[in-house]
Amino acid sequence: ATGDILVFYLNTDDIVDRLWLKRLVWVLLIAREVGVVTGKRYLGKTQKIDSAGGRLIMGFCIGRGHGKIDRGDYDDIVEIDYAPIIVTRREVVEDVGPLDEIYEYYGDDVDFCLRVRKRGYKVVFVPQAISRHMRSATFGSYTTRKLYYLLRSRLILIAKHYPFYSRIPLLFLHSIASFAYAIFYACRSRGRISDYVRKAFKALRDGLNIVIYHHLLISCSSNRHKLHSVSFK
Repeated sequence: ATGDILVFYLNTDDIVDRLWLKRLVWVLLIAREVGVVTGKRYLGKTQKIDSAGGRLIMGFCIGRGHGKIDRGDYDDIVEIDYAPIIVTRREVVEDVGPLDEIYEYYGDDVDFCLRVRKRGYKVVFVPQAISRHMRSATFGSYTTRKLYYLLRSRLILIAKHYPFYSRIPLLFLHSIASFAYAIFYACRSRGRISDYVRKAFKALRDGLNIVIYHHLLISCSSNRHKLHSVSFK
């Protein structure tokens, strides 16, 4: 990409209004403290809201207004925790870095927005920018593959962005919740519960391995910095 305005996570199952980009870019250009903007996303062709931006609560990514009929409750420009579709300036990406490829699928949009906020920018919801999400054209609604990447990404997100004292309780909570999600997905898809439970276990195993590796990298980097400081002195 070579432009000054960059768009991430406009998926193949998203259909945008013709003024969608113009309304988002306008906010980015007039408010330099804003680093990321996103619009209102409907579920398919209905008036049900898919998300009016997102909130991150105890490691769970929750779309504001998800599943509710739009009755004007989400018509204000407000700050949010993360953007399901990211529109940003090139200078912001150069400042905070690109999307983290460790996630592969799911979670890197939230991760990017958290890093943007840590650098002092705002992540803002713009309700006048409308899009419609046809839902999971890539993975399907309740597949084992989708379950795997969702559960795996949550563990990585917690390890990267929550303070140390809360990581263990949250990782434990999400480990227990993962099997509840597996049963829910299996029931919704009418699949075999055992297949979903195995996939949830694999997501936990792989996610925790990445978490441990992440901590080791941080520890090694910190130790190298201390050794360099001692040598310099």
